Amino acid sequence: MVKRVIAGHVGLAKKLSGMIKDNKVEAYNFPQGVVTHMFREMAGGRKGVATHVGLETFADPRVEGGKMNASASEDLVKVVEIAGEEKLYYEAPPLSVALIRGTTADEFGNLTVEHEGVLLETMHMASAAKNAGGIVIAQVSNIARRGSLDPRLVAVPGILVDYIVKVPAQEHKMNALVQHEPHLQGR
Repeated sequence: MVKRVIAGHVGLAKKLSGMIKDNKVEAYNFPQGVVTHMFREMAGGRKGVATHVGLETFADPRVEGGKMNASASEDLVKVVEIAGEEKLYYEAPPLSVALIRGTTADEFGNLTVEHEGVLLETMHMASAAKNAGGIVIAQVSNIARRGSLDPRLVAVPGILVDYIVKVPAQEHKMNALVQHEPHLQGR
């Protein structure tokens, strides 16, 4: 179901890495900070990011353009000039699906992140997908009654969430090795 991957890191996603290696998906590797800014720009309705980051590296179209395999044939990075300076313009194609996670969702889809190690670009990804007419699927380990969440703890409002997938707590780890460690959240 995946056509294209644009990522800053796929090393821990073994199945996805295999699909990239076997040319089953178009795969692009951009600097992680650029990917973060792409989500923010898409959330704001903008079409991409112009930056000096990646000049004369694998991301530069004069080198590889961030392409990870032969299936990645479209040029998503362009060299542009802004105010007399050379920049790379990373095109931000519309998101059709955003997969996000939170700890708890209520029946309206409002998400809290009380046991997440990092928030990352959760809100920006959800907003970017909705702006493009896409869907948002949220993985959580808890479902709460509607109206029971403290609104100050809601990290993503339910208006942005289309589907909630509840998984057992043992499958909702903070990272590859840790179930839940409060000190990873600064608590």
